[in-house]
Amino acid sequence: MTRSVEESWEIIEGWLRQRVPHVHRMLAPPATDDDLRTVEEAHGVALPPDLVSLWRGANGPGPGSMNFNLIVPPGFMLMGTRFAIKHLHETRSIAIDPANRYRFPGDEVDEQTLVEEYDAAVAELMGRPAGLGDDSPDGLLVHLPAWFMFARESDCYFVDCRAGEQHGCVMRQGAYGGWGEPLWPGVAALWEETADILAAIGPGDEPDWVPTSAGEWWFPAAWWHSDS
Repeated sequence: MTRSVEESWEIIEGWLRQRVPHVHRMLAPPATDDDLRTVEEAHGVALPPDLVSLWRGANGPGPGSMNFNLIVPPGFMLMGTRFAIKHLHETRSIAIDPANRYRFPGDEVDEQTLVEEYDAAVAELMGRPAGLGDDSPDGLLVHLPAWFMFARESDCYFVDCRAGEQHGCVMRQGAYGGWGEPLWPGVAALWEETADILAAIGPGDEPDWVPTSAGEWWFPAAWWHSDS
């Protein structure tokens, strides 16, 4: 049986405090009720309980901590509610800007057309069940209201809150669009794997990397050798 997010976070946070306290200090305080209400209202979709629990542990990175906050396998930064809202709006702004579209000589692309195409794509994808990968040929740049981004590298992790058997699964979106199949059935499974991986690192061990179900998790050298 999968541990709860809270149980896994207790293990993760305890390990961070003991082994890499400077990394732990880079995390923001837990999300407040207002934080959670704001991100929920921005998306117009109810937050899944597991994501609420994750952000109740730490609401992303604190100021100036973007380099070392790589606590989500395999080396993603934990992000907070403000990032989730920002990503939702910025993705749409980028997608509907004609300046961001390649045009062959003679082609004309106006913003209204792009707005209509984007909104139609969102409406169509919102009607699909959670967990379906991107089937577009070039990787569609879109952010559905039912997707809550919570971790980033160049790519991002999101929780898919569309209806269906895989509601709440964790998926990966590419930096320039497109997304794959679910990596974990939910945040609880992701956090359980994270806790188990960290707990398995011996007291005197300082590995360069460890294997995970999502690839090799490389640790910054500053995790093990910090001046702070």
